[in-house]
Amino acid sequence: MGPADGGIGSDPQAGGSGGIPPPKGDYYTSPDPGSLDDDYAEPQKPAPTTNSARRDGGTDENALMELTKKLLEIQTILKTVSDEDSGGKSSSGSLKLPSIVVIGSQSSGKSSVLEAIVGQEFLPKGTNMVTRRPIELTLINTPDAAEEYGEFPQLGLDRIRDFSRIQRTLYDLNMSVPETECVSDKPIELRIYSPHVPDLRLVDLPGYIQVVNRKQPPVLKQKIRDLCETYLKQPNIILAVCAADVDLANSEALKASRRNDPLGMRTIGVITKVDTTEPDAAVHMLTQNDYPLHLGYIGVVCKPVQEKAGITSHAVMLSEAQYFNKHPGFQQPGVQIGVGTLRRKLVRVLEESMRQSLSTLVDAVRSELEETRYQIKVQYNDERVSPESYMAESLDVLKQKFKAFQQQFGKPQLRAEVQRWLESQVMNVCAELYWSDPAVQDLSNHVTRSRAAGWWADISTKVGQTATAAASVITELLAANTAKEQKGPRLSKQSDTSKDANGRGRAKNGADANEWSENDDVYWGHQLDRASALLTKSGVGRWTTQMVVDLLMDNVVSM
Repeated sequence: MGPADGGIGSDPQAGGSGGIPPPKGDYYTSPDPGSLDDDYAEPQKPAPTTNSARRDGGTDENALMELTKKLLEIQTILKTVSDEDSGGKSSSGSLKLPSIVVIGSQSSGKSSVLEAIVGQEFLPKGTNMVTRRPIELTLINTPDAAEEYGEFPQLGLDRIRDFSRIQRTLYDLNMSVPETECVSDKPIELRIYSPHVPDLRLVDLPGYIQVVNRKQPPVLKQKIRDLCETYLKQPNIILAVCAADVDLANSEALKASRRNDPLGMRTIGVITKVDTTEPDAAVHMLTQNDYPLHLGYIGVVCKPVQEKAGITSHAVMLSEAQYFNKHPGFQQPGVQIGVGTLRRKLVRVLEESMRQSLSTLVDAVRSELEETRYQIKVQYNDERVSPESYMAESLDVLKQKFKAFQQQFGKPQLRAEVQRWLESQVMNVCAELYWSDPAVQDLSNHVTRSRAAGWWADISTKVGQTATAAASVITELLAANTAKEQKGPRLSKQSDTSKDANGRGRAKNGADANEWSENDDVYWGHQLDRASALLTKSGVGRWTTQMVVDLLMDNVVSM
């Protein structure tokens, strides 16, 4: 809901409806209004703007909008310069303007707040962790254009008018981060052009979690915290999103803002899901001083509210304005409510923060210029640099870097990388086709017996030779003892018969237990064919080509 929606919390001069006076101003007011001044108050104007002047777009308002646009353009250029600066100069850290960083726990309503500000559903949704990379969102107001569209500068995707496509693209970019890592510090840049959005620059970060699941790394909680800490430093504005059904004492967003902004001077609290609690409890949460923020708390309802109409069971859908109009407690002075109030406050706070950062930015630019002049003087010894000489020297440096890269990564290194990748693929195929198959034990036994058969043949040959030599000795002993020879054959024959019978029984039982048929040969031959097909289809050629391309691109960018 934007300012033009006429909801609670909208500007009284912008056509608020319902006949209910909105809160006094967009900023936090304690029970004693004079006890807490607002550092981000609007600059005093010579004369108040009339309703007609505001509707027609006064000169001051247009100038402020143009200044905001220019500052956002400057911020984009500065980010590009910072990304291309491979030297890592310390002063380059000052070449940046503030952004609004949105933090909160998972399922706290961060996505709903951002979509309410934009007025479109474009952020990825899912039951698992779907925000795995920072989303740097730039909103650009286009009052003279009727269409709304988005752009991904990193991907070269321009004028995407279908916001469901933007949502799918963001989902794919986030899911490109493997589950073994879960989060990445590589941001996604998105620009949205619309006549219905304010000029803002926001950063959506992964939500804080309490417990990791079995598929996530144990260090995920700390990785999310470290990633958020890099964005919460000055001069960025912190938008701490908290759900109304969660005690503020347990809010991870407020804990993070307290670590980076102990006095709460640049933190805005947003209480979502206000309709899930009693109105009196929600009002108390918005006006409490137990966890004070200099810029205060704003209550929003980003989705339609379901309530019971009277004593009937018919469920009705209430908009944000209707819900706040229904409960008089939200009309008290000092209670800030509504997405319209949030949008205007973000614009004003960001403009003021940018204005305060301009002096620091000018000093940083001057310092960079002085450093650049000094480096040119040292490198070229005050010689005049022509475009031709600069290009020739740059090409020489580029050739040297390519030569160094060729020495660091050649065919031996490529073969080693491919071998490691193939070994991992072979292990995956074995796990899929062999190790999980219950019949693999029979295959192991068959292979073992086949090897043992060769050993047994050698042993049998040697034993046969020994038995032939011993046979003559046994014959002489039998002939020497005639009395024993009469009893011996019967006992020996009976024993031999028993032995033969037991031997045949044992062999027969062994054959039953370890029988290997032609069907087994066919089955395992089929498994071998499947394994070969899987390795063939694993895409080793594509993987190798992509690896070489990625290495070349990374080195070209670093050069």
